[in-house]
Amino acid sequence: MEGDINFFCWQVPDLKKYLQVRGIQCSLGRKIELVRLCELANELRLEILVKDTENEYVDFNRNRRSVTIGSGIVVLEPMNRVEEWNKDLTRIPDVKSFDVLVYLMNKCGWSSDRLTSYKIDNGYRLYLANHIDNVQVSHGLHPEFMYLKCTCVPETRQSAQPYIPWILLRCTSGEIISGGCTCVADNGACKHCVAFVFSLSSFCERHQDRSAEVCTDIPCTWDKPRKVTMPSEIICIDTRLDLSHPPPAVPTPDNYDPRVQCNKQGATLQQDFYNLCKGTNALLLQTLYSEDMDSDDSDSEENEIVTMEDVFKTKECTGDMHSVNEKLKDIFNYEHLNKIEMATRGQSENPEWFLHRKGRITASIFSSVNHFRFTECPENYISKQIMGKSTRRTTPSMSFGTVNEPVARHQYFEKYKHVHKQADVKLCGLFIDPDFPYLGASPDALVKCKCCGEGLLEIKCSFVHQNKDPKDACLDDHYHITLDENENVRLKLDSPWYIQIQGQLGVCHRKWCDFVFFIKKGFIVDRIYFDAELYKNIVIKASKFFETYIIPALQATSN
Repeated sequence: MEGDINFFCWQVPDLKKYLQVRGIQCSLGRKIELVRLCELANELRLEILVKDTENEYVDFNRNRRSVTIGSGIVVLEPMNRVEEWNKDLTRIPDVKSFDVLVYLMNKCGWSSDRLTSYKIDNGYRLYLANHIDNVQVSHGLHPEFMYLKCTCVPETRQSAQPYIPWILLRCTSGEIISGGCTCVADNGACKHCVAFVFSLSSFCERHQDRSAEVCTDIPCTWDKPRKVTMPSEIICIDTRLDLSHPPPAVPTPDNYDPRVQCNKQGATLQQDFYNLCKGTNALLLQTLYSEDMDSDDSDSEENEIVTMEDVFKTKECTGDMHSVNEKLKDIFNYEHLNKIEMATRGQSENPEWFLHRKGRITASIFSSVNHFRFTECPENYISKQIMGKSTRRTTPSMSFGTVNEPVARHQYFEKYKHVHKQADVKLCGLFIDPDFPYLGASPDALVKCKCCGEGLLEIKCSFVHQNKDPKDACLDDHYHITLDENENVRLKLDSPWYIQIQGQLGVCHRKWCDFVFFIKKGFIVDRIYFDAELYKNIVIKASKFFETYIIPALQATSN
């Protein structure tokens, strides 16, 4: 027996190595659990199965402290054994963005794709949130090298003990030789080290004159960057105490329109005006004549946007499901679908939106269709909803979402544009899948930026949990969101909201969607990526439902 060993004094890599050489493969990250396993292995007198070679962690720790000086290699003192630390950063070399880039590529193993989208990396976000503080330097190692360490506040447990990331720098060039951290990874590539190198580069850029000394100077110590506030016009400044609700509408010349609302399309209005003036003897009105505007049925049909009901009234969509789909694809070409999207902007505020949703299975009910059990009854609650036969009721939950969705979209964009280059969020109408024109989706907005490309935005405002913190809502096991192993709020994969978002991505042909969960105390963003296999299953189930229930319903309305 190895005797009583105080495993609590060991570091996590040493505990894992103790278990591995005794044949216990362990992926646990919590130290207390590893200590218990080591104590049990010690009590059971488990023998060392790998009569080992070398301790991998010891080799790794030694290699990252090994530097070439002249023709020889020198192993520097471990960071945790260095006793002399100083907060005066006057003598540190300039760490440029290029040095950070080289470190991320060569030492952290970042791919080109990850480098391109570095602004959404967790380490970069920690840097932006000012989690790095209390930077100190040690010059006593060697004239050509120095250690720098800092404290990094944990991302979720901000009251917990901070991590201590560190890096080894070359004094002459600012090259980052290696790094480490007191977190579980301790490989120099964790998000805490990444945040540290980004913060250090920003500090050097802000304090380029730190080595210039005058008689009134004080030591150049670590500081957090100030928040940049751009001047605004007085009319744009919101002085209300409660910013959780949108400001009330005020009758000003900017938002007052005395005209009667009209939902007719521009082409229809132009044709009606021409018909009114047709045949007059007034010379001025006769100049409006154009052969293109002659009131032909064929011409008006070309300008008219066809609905699903219009298509089935012509009796052209007959045969099996494949034949019907091919006919719909011929009618609803890309040009026609673009017209529908433009004509339905405003969504629930626009009657055209309801008109073109009728007869189509939309993303909001994909989950219901997926779990539907087919029966002999020709009508059900889903088909009634699709055909516009169900009564629309306004619930408190719907009212809460209607009021707070613009607030959530604004707050999301304000945060998004600070992290992403050339960011834009645009409202949209009804999208229709060109491959399956009986499927539609109405995302809350279209999002695009230079670094991430084009995506979607889906906002959910929780009426039930409106007075809670977003993470507290995860304590409800029956709700749509949960906490992952890093205590980040995530959308559950079995949630109807997740099915809806995957449907939106498939219909709109986008690769990602930012899911925003908004309540009064804040909001979270979870980026959902397109799952082609899941959308394929959605299409299969929706096609069967459309063939079984919706086609007969559309044919019945045409009789």
